[in-house]
Amino acid sequence: MSEDLLVVQGFEKAEILSNEDVAEHLSTELPEEHGDVKRVKEIEYTDEYIGDERTYIAGRCITDEHGVSKIEINRQSPESSHDAEGMKQTITHEIGHNVYYNLDEGQREEWREVYDDSARRQFVSAYARTNEREDFAESYKAYVHDPERLKRRSLAKYKFMHHYVFKGREYR
Repeated sequence: MSEDLLVVQGFEKAEILSNEDVAEHLSTELPEEHGDVKRVKEIEYTDEYIGDERTYIAGRCITDEHGVSKIEINRQSPESSHDAEGMKQTITHEIGHNVYYNLDEGQREEWREVYDDSARRQFVSAYARTNEREDFAESYKAYVHDPERLKRRSLAKYKFMHHYVFKGREYR
């Protein structure tokens, strides 16, 4: 297998999205450089349920010292996974983690300031309040899947995503 190809595998086990559907999501809904093999080597559906009914790990972005990641997407409940849209949003969230790890230190510091200045209502989800990395990944996901919601919740986060991360590219 070529070292220059993103490996997408295991999604047939979910019976929701195929490997090809995931590859298409990456190529049509995200900037090419965010799913680039220089950043993400592999995206795999594990078919594992990790956690319990209250807290579970929907996915993981495992990033090495060079900012290159392997993304694992897990089953969303003991019985099955989310629908296709929910799985795409989990994938987008995990890609957001990789993008965060590839920001330069100045950009990460600016994001920390935006995060620290956020009032309770300025988060797109309760999970985003966890820390600046989760807030970034949730805001990234919102910019892709529901940018108006991000804009309503936090114009500062929307502007950061628009300017630094998506370089002016609009979604939906």
